[in-house]
Amino acid sequence: MPRSIALTWLVVVTSGCFDDPAPADRPTDELIADLRAADPAIRWSAASALAERADATAAVEPLAAAAGADDERVREAVARALGRIGVPAVGPLLVARDGAGEARDRFEDALQGIASELDEDAILTLLSSPDRATRVFALEQRRELRDPRAVPPLLALSSDEDAVVRILTVRSFASLREVRVFDALTSLLERDEDSDVRAEAALALGVLRDARAVEPLLAALDRTGQADRVRTDAIAALGSLGDPRAVPRLGELLDDESVGGDAALALGSIGEAALGVLLDAFTAGSNEFPGPVGEALMAIGAPAVEPLAQLVESRRYPAWARAAQVLGRIGDPRGAPALLAVLASHEGFDRSRAAAALAGIEDPAVESALLAAFEAGDHPAIAGAHRFFVRRGTAGTEDRLLEALRKEGSVSMAEALLNCGNARLAEGARAWAAGEGYEIHDLPMMGGGPAWGGR
Repeated sequence: MPRSIALTWLVVVTSGCFDDPAPADRPTDELIADLRAADPAIRWSAASALAERADATAAVEPLAAAAGADDERVREAVARALGRIGVPAVGPLLVARDGAGEARDRFEDALQGIASELDEDAILTLLSSPDRATRVFALEQRRELRDPRAVPPLLALSSDEDAVVRILTVRSFASLREVRVFDALTSLLERDEDSDVRAEAALALGVLRDARAVEPLLAALDRTGQADRVRTDAIAALGSLGDPRAVPRLGELLDDESVGGDAALALGSIGEAALGVLLDAFTAGSNEFPGPVGEALMAIGAPAVEPLAQLVESRRYPAWARAAQVLGRIGDPRGAPALLAVLASHEGFDRSRAAAALAGIEDPAVESALLAAFEAGDHPAIAGAHRFFVRRGTAGTEDRLLEALRKEGSVSMAEALLNCGNARLAEGARAWAAGEGYEIHDLPMMGGGPAWGGR
């Protein structure tokens, strides 16, 4: 370094000035030595210069030692330098952050800057660190890992004393989808003292899609004192696995107040193998609402159409009314004949139910029957299928729709008319609600109802 520059810098740092960092061409080892100087201005100057170096890895430990300086400006410069160094500085930054008091945010910002640029190789480097805090920092980035080299360090972390660390480890296992983690996950599911860890292990086993997981997951459902969250997540995992071996036990849980709905959804995910169990529960229900079992039948779809149509034909109330709703949601034309029979030959309320279901089925025979009901002024059928007629958006049909609303309507029909985009129907819906003492909501963007002429 030229003597004139060196003398200028010496004057700056020995006079307590924080305006200028050390000259850019000063050797790194000299800057490292300056980090131990008594004068905070010299330490600040050295740290600021190191922050501009492309590779200052050798300075990590001296910078870490300087991180506890009393002077805020020194700590800020140290944080900036460590953040610039990147992955090798994570451990020291974590230590500095946790002991920095008011300066904690400086070191946290540096860590977040490093985190934002981490790739999978860097995550693997951090996971392999002998420093536990560094390994946890890598886990906390919640990155999806695909490299099998992550398995050994993750297996070591799966027995960490901190439950949060074990949870983060399990989530990383799930993203890896490595068979080698199966035993660790089943062990956590069966033995971990923390219910959240057990629940995460159950979910991860579902993600792995390993058929061996069925038995430990079923066992978890029946373990004495098992937390509801663990049971819920074990059920979800069984649904993800889609293995018919889970059907009998899940069927037994359909009446369980805590997890019955979850069991129904899992059975729906398993599919046709669960159809018998679901139909038995569906038929035995005591109200008109399809509920979670109905949702499961909708998920199964086509295989459920024929038995549901038979249930409609049986006219066993309220089971047939639930079946009609599910058929309308599935939308399979094979369900139409049973519903059309109800539309043609039964009392008004039943016709309304059948028409509502038929409105969800696209089929020429259905369209003809509903249009005929409209022409005949069949108010129950028109009210039931109001969504069908709104979607058609035929000019001149508004009066008959409003007449059906006045004679057979409901709040849901009124809100559909209010939000469909037809001003005349909206005005009529408001008048009906005011006359009946109901409150209806103008929510065209959120209501999810049919649009006038939207077909």
